[in-house]
Amino acid sequence: MGIPSTEKSIRSAFERVGCLIEQPGIYNNLSAFENCKLKAMCCGVYSKEYVEEKLALVGLSDVGKKTVGNFSLGMKQRLGIALAMIGEPDLLILDEPINGLDPQGIIEVRDIIQTINRERNMTILISSHILEELSKIATHYGIIHNGRLIEQLSSEELMDKCAAKLVIVTDTPEKACIVLDDFGDVAYKVADKQTIQLSNHLDDAADINMALSRAGVAVQSIGKKNESLEDYFIELIHKA
Repeated sequence: MGIPSTEKSIRSAFERVGCLIEQPGIYNNLSAFENCKLKAMCCGVYSKEYVEEKLALVGLSDVGKKTVGNFSLGMKQRLGIALAMIGEPDLLILDEPINGLDPQGIIEVRDIIQTINRERNMTILISSHILEELSKIATHYGIIHNGRLIEQLSSEELMDKCAAKLVIVTDTPEKACIVLDDFGDVAYKVADKQTIQLSNHLDDAADINMALSRAGVAVQSIGKKNESLEDYFIELIHKA
């Protein structure tokens, strides 16, 4: 049983969440300090030192009175994160925070996210299609397709699924497993009715194939496979 939601409880929950939805809502004719000052005043937490601390967190301490309209896209994204951090949220939601950024901008935003997580011990939920970049910072993944969560796993589990494997396709996997058990310290799993995946002995395909053939196991194919995160994602949503 859940806790009944009331308007007051919902408002209280929202107050604990900071968010940046794709592009920040900012006033281009104001400076970074002035934008943060307005947000801090609305949250009842304004002080000059408080705003300066948030700007320092995202590397915007030295922009002075420069108006936001003259900022680069990366600087605007960093300002958006500073705005989302005002009010000291417990959860930070970032929607496509690196979309459209150049490599330097991506590195800057990534470093800020990692700093916030490490120093503030804050949970950060990131929505992004740039999977390779996510792999550098994410600890847990939730894969969504057509509005439905189809898989949830840790970074270790995802890396294991995408790690290089020796894939054997045969009509008699049960016989093949007996041969593999006799072959030595082979770590394998039966993926489906015809497929066996080995996580070690990746360079011993010829020897394994010979052992299987001698035991009368017909091998349709055997070879090394290494999936990227994008490959795994596409395969997963096609099966969903």
